[in-house]
Parts: sequence; structure tokens; C-alpha cells
Amino acid sequence: MKITKILSVLIILVALVGCSSDDDSVEINPNDDLLGTWVVTGIQASSIGFITQAGGVTVAVSSEAMGYDINLTWTFEENPNELTSNGSFSFETETNAGGQISTSNIEGITSNFVTDWVRNNGVITITNEEGEAVPITIVNLSSNALQLTYEQVSDYTVSGLPAQTTTQTIYFFTR
Repeated sequence: MKITKILSVLIILVALVGCSSDDDSVEINPNDDLLGTWVVTGIQASSIGFITQAGGVTVAVSSEAMGYDINLTWTFEENPNELTSNGSFSFETETNAGGQISTSNIEGITSNFVTDWVRNNGVITITNEEGEAVPITIVNLSSNALQLTYEQVSDYTVSGLPAQTTTQTIYFFTR
């Protein structure tokens, strides 16, 4: 009985303290953890798609890419909301086209741009060079770690024949 009274008093105290009317109404900016300069520590990309060959034969294509020689930063600023990317990286890729596997390196890819950005919950939307909105999903965000992912569908031609790939890219950042 004594324990029940103590628990009842504690519950009432917690409720009263939690519902205090002297709320200071501190406005929390959801972008605070995102703002500032982030150093890219890793980049991974995977693609799947198809290429149509002469005679209309469609060949499945997939690839995996891993970033290396990464010297890249992203800086998020507010008022105005600008994202600045500055630096370069390289990719080592392994591609499987119809069972034929090849590896290649793409070196010295530059990533220098400034664009606007908007954050809505777990999605950052930037504007690409063509003026199109590009949604980037926040997978992880803490005071010193950030992981972003985005998916891009590309339609193009190879030797005048249609091809399409869907690529998912994951960026890893630290402060």
C-alpha cells in the first residue's frame, strides 16, 4: 500500500513538471545538425539496367562502384539555403553486361557546384544543373556523422539504341 502511494505521488509530480505552464518555447531549428561543412569519407554506387543491342536483343547490365582518392566536402548554409560541393573523387567500377564482367577506374571526377536546398523531414531536395529537383534521403544524421542516398533513373542511347539504368548512390560524411 505504501509503495502504491509513493508511485502515485511520483506519477503526479512527473505529470505536473512535464505539463508546466512556464514553457519557454525555444524554437528548434531542424537544420541545426545539418548546417556546416561535411567531409565525404566514402561513396558507393550500384546500378542495374538494360542495353538494347542490334536486332532488338536486351542485355541486363549491373555495376558496383566504390569511391577512392576522395577529397570532397559539402557545406550546407542557411539564409539563403545553399549547398556547396567542392573537390574530387575517383571510382573503381565492376560491370556485368550479359555475363561479361569488366572492371575500370574513373579518376579525377570533379564535384564543384553551388545549389539551393530544402529539407522536409528526412529528405533534402536540391536543384541539379538542368533545374530539376533531386530528392536526397537522409539515412543517418548526428552531430558528427551523415549518410545520404539518392536514386537516379537514366535513359540514354548506346550506338543509337535505347538503354536505361537505375543507380543508387550512398555518400558517407563526417565533420
